Amino acid sequence: MDAARDGDIQTVVRFLDEGGDVNAFDAHGRTLLVHSVAHSQVELCRVLIARGADPNRSSEPDDLRWHGPLWAAAYYADGGLSNPRQGGGAAWSTSASGEIFQILMESGADVNVLAGLNLENNLRINSVLGILLMYFGGRVQDAHSVSLEIVTTLVRAGARLESVVEDELSGVTYSASWCLDRRSAERPELAWDEHFIKARELIVGVQEDGSFKSFTRRPHRAVLRLRSFVWRGRAALKKWTPRGHDWHAIKFLVNPNVPNPIVWNILSFWRAST
Repeated sequence: MDAARDGDIQTVVRFLDEGGDVNAFDAHGRTLLVHSVAHSQVELCRVLIARGADPNRSSEPDDLRWHGPLWAAAYYADGGLSNPRQGGGAAWSTSASGEIFQILMESGADVNVLAGLNLENNLRINSVLGILLMYFGGRVQDAHSVSLEIVTTLVRAGARLESVVEDELSGVTYSASWCLDRRSAERPELAWDEHFIKARELIVGVQEDGSFKSFTRRPHRAVLRLRSFVWRGRAALKKWTPRGHDWHAIKFLVNPNVPNPIVWNILSFWRAST
C-alpha cells in the first residue's frame, strides 16, 4: 500500500508477481488502485488496470467505507476538490487526476457506482455526482471551476440525476437539483458564483431535455428557430444591436442567402467542439 501511494511500480509489480491480490485492500477499505489514484500515480494506475484491478471496487463487495477509484480521482487527487491547484492554470482534465479519471472511464468505471457517504438527518449520498454537488466547491474558492468541470464530465458520461440522495429511514430519494438547492441554502453566496450557476443550469437543463446531448444543442435549436422566423419575415435583427463577434455570427447564420448545408455544417462543428 505504501508503494502504491509512492508510485513505486517495481515493488507493486513484485508483489503481484509473487501472488499478491491486485484488488487487495487495507484496514480502511482502500485498494492498491484507490491509493495510486488518490496520490495521482498515473503510470501505476495503468499497470494496475492492466493487471486486472477493478475500477469500481473500493474494498469488499457492499463495503462502502471508501468511495472507490473514480471518487478518489474526482476529489482527493491533484486537481480534485480537496487539493485544487492554486492560481488557475490548465483545466482539470489535463491534470494528473483528470488523466486518471479518463483511464478509469475507459477501463469500465461506472459513473453511477454507489459512493456511500452518510450525512446528518439519516441522509445517504449514493453517487459520486451527488457528493460533488452536496459539497460543491470544496473548501476554497479556487475549487469551484474544478467542481464544475468534474460535474460536467460526469453528466456527459451519463451520471444519473435522480435518486442520488436517499433518506435511509423513509426511503425517500432526492435528485441532483435538490442537492444544489440544499447546497445553496447552506452557502447563500453561491447564488452569485458563476461556476455554481452554470452547474445548476447544466443539471436542470439536462433534466428538462432528457440528455446531455439534447441540452448542449439548445443554442443550435434557438439559431434554427430564429433563422426560420427571418426566412418567413417574422423576425429581423435590429440595427442597433451591438456589433460584436456573436452578433456577426448570428447575422451570418440567419441570413437567407447562406445555404442550409453551410449552416448545418457550422452547427455540427459547434456541437463537436462543445
